[in-house]
Amino acid sequence: MKWDDFKCMADNSSYNDGQIQTNIECPVCGSNIFWDSRIVLTTYPAQYSYYCKNCGWTGSSFKSGEGMNWKK
Repeated sequence: MKWDDFKCMADNSSYNDGQIQTNIECPVCGSNIFWDSRIVLTTYPAQYSYYCKNCGWTGSSFKSGEGMNWKK
């Protein structure tokens, strides 16, 4: 892999400001929720922040969205 290829991959999160749409349905309204990859809750073990742009629902999970192949 070339440096420029890696840098483009690493910088992709800045385009969506850390907000990554998942294929998980919101428990309130059914829209797809988002994982905020910028936020890690400092519990033990760590928790990760999820939210719905449609209705405002928020939640957290011990499972991060890292490495998931979210289908849009």
